[in-house]
Amino acid sequence: MQTVSLPELAAAHLRTARSASSGRSAQTIHGGHDHPLRQTLIALADGRSLDDHESPAEASLQVVHGRVRLITASEHWDGAPGDYLVIPSDRHRVTALEDAAVLLTVAMDLGRSTRRPGGVGSGGAGAGGAGSVGAVSGGAVSGGAGVRQR
Repeated sequence: MQTVSLPELAAAHLRTARSASSGRSAQTIHGGHDHPLRQTLIALADGRSLDDHESPAEASLQVVHGRVRLITASEHWDGAPGDYLVIPSDRHRVTALEDAAVLLTVAMDLGRSTRRPGGVGSGGAGAGGAGSVGAVSGGAVSGGAGVRQR
């Protein structure tokens, strides 16, 4: 069994994000493109963003460290450590209000198109999030601090 310390992994990726030209670092900790569930830790240096994009499927964010802001064309939501945000299907971006790390969870439907109907948000007030893993670029920590095998 694999266990992951999200705070340790977040700290390692934040160190990488601070020194990366993109200001970002990410690591998929579970699943991948050929799995129905994908979980990725994304670290953003203060003031850096994941640019406007759409979510490929049902998705959520859990804020592990720092504060982030999800922005759509008509609304925005702020998230702090421990907050759980349902990602809307509307185009959106995520900005780090300070050094931040989030756990992105995406439920992929491998048998059909993964696009959700346009314009139908899955969250209400206080909901929000980051978006597709494809929007993440920048350095990554391989081997992963905080990842343990049992």
